[in-house]
Amino acid sequence: KRFLFYIVFVILGLNSCVDQPIAGPIGLQSEAPNLTHQGYWIANEGGFTLGQATLSFLDLVEDTMYNGVFEAINGRPLGDVLQSINYYNGKAFLIVNNSRKIEVVDSISFESIATIDDLSSPREIIGYQNKLFITNLYSNKVDVLDASSYQSIGVIETGGWNEKML
Repeated sequence: KRFLFYIVFVILGLNSCVDQPIAGPIGLQSEAPNLTHQGYWIANEGGFTLGQATLSFLDLVEDTMYNGVFEAINGRPLGDVLQSINYYNGKAFLIVNNSRKIEVVDSISFESIATIDDLSSPREIIGYQNKLFITNLYSNKVDVLDASSYQSIGVIETGGWNEKML
């Protein structure tokens, strides 16, 4: 009986084996990725006050992680604490919180278009009807900018700390 049990156990064990390739580690690259590929953007905050924020792209076609994409494409560092990314009218807005700025890049090539400076502490951005609404960590207001010129056209007083918008 024991012998029969072992034979059945071995046969069942061998039948459960499937010959599938084992996924290897994701390749790492520091040059610019092929941005026409399907993938995910990853905002790396970096160390607070260290200016180490980076943008990574996980290319699902090549199964490769590209780090430092902003630097590779634009030839300069991103700044201090990449807080969030949002899109509006063919542009990507990279909110760099502790650097008090927003990097505006083309949403396809990620080449720099403009830098919106002198914000108090930007956290999130939403575009609507050719306006940009920017929340702030420390100023109890939402900044409103013209989406074409990036010039201030007003503020919305909130009476308290604000972050997310819908």
